[in-house]
Amino acid sequence: MKYYQLTNEGALSELSSSIDGLSESEVSQRLITYGYNEIPSKKKVRPWQIFLNQFKDFMILILMFAAVISGYLGDMADTIIIMIIVLLNAVIGFIRNTKRSRQLML
Repeated sequence: MKYYQLTNEGALSELSSSIDGLSESEVSQRLITYGYNEIPSKKKVRPWQIFLNQFKDFMILILMFAAVISGYLGDMADTIIIMIIVLLNAVIGFIRNTKRSRQLML
């Protein structure tokens, strides 16, 4: 039903209302039936959760595994370089995600 296409009387009739509004008992009944007229809010994601989510990517997991193997084999230079790359990627992803979420809030 497209209420904007109805006349005032038609819309009031369709919604079982009147020009004076709803009675208290009708308001109580509709609150029980339909709930409050509000948009449910999404669960807020904390900054540390955004940062940790950067490490869930498959390629990042492979790089971290490669760093562990490299460290186990004794090549500390490669291990450090790989971990710096992983951390740099996480920081850049964190910054991009926080900027994007701020833009969506505006």
